[in-house]
Amino acid sequence: MKKFFNLAVIALTAAVFVSCEYKSAETPLNNELTRFTAKTDDGTIVYGVKNSSGQEVIPARFESVSLYAGGILVNDNAGFWLYTPDGNLMYDSPSEDIFEENGDLIFQTYCERYRLVSAENGNTKNSDKSIDFYGRYYAFSQDGYGLGCTVYNKDGKPILYGGRIIYLFSQAEDKYYFIALNERSATAYDENGNELFPIDVKKLQLPAAEWYDISVEKVITQNKPEAFKVSNHKQR
Repeated sequence: MKKFFNLAVIALTAAVFVSCEYKSAETPLNNELTRFTAKTDDGTIVYGVKNSSGQEVIPARFESVSLYAGGILVNDNAGFWLYTPDGNLMYDSPSEDIFEENGDLIFQTYCERYRLVSAENGNTKNSDKSIDFYGRYYAFSQDGYGLGCTVYNKDGKPILYGGRIIYLFSQAEDKYYFIALNERSATAYDENGNELFPIDVKKLQLPAAEWYDISVEKVITQNKPEAFKVSNHKQR
């Protein structure tokens, strides 16, 4: 009888354990991505994302998960994060807020602001191409102080710096360039941050738009950047 009683206790314990085992809830976000849940040791429900193959692209550790701006917006106690659909962070620090402004993505921290510049210059025909629409470079500014911008490549490495940055699209070449404006000089760079030549600011027809606090402005020109080069001949 005692042996039977012990077996019954073991069976009951196993049944209770199985009944208490947490079962993840899954909710489709779109045709390719699914939100799933998990339970932490303290009983908190957290969220992650799987792709259509069932692979985990974002770990289940966030308070909420949703689609935003062609990516996956999540948040935790540190702030908001924006991932690409394949699970890569678009900016590797938490943000107080993430929003769109004139076709660009803005990552607002408590004292700084980062702008992900649209490589298509606002051409919404590619807005369904996920994160590719939002370009290849990050521009950084000391928000509110006007101390300058650093341009980062897609790997997050700085490639050039300037007091202000013009993200220049040359219609003549169908190419993008950067122009770094400093207090007494201006310099043209290619998209990889390679220095090209000094620019004569008087030849550069800037738009009337305000610079705001981000100190970076997108400009379209019909000319090649060579049209704004400093002349090799000295002024008399």
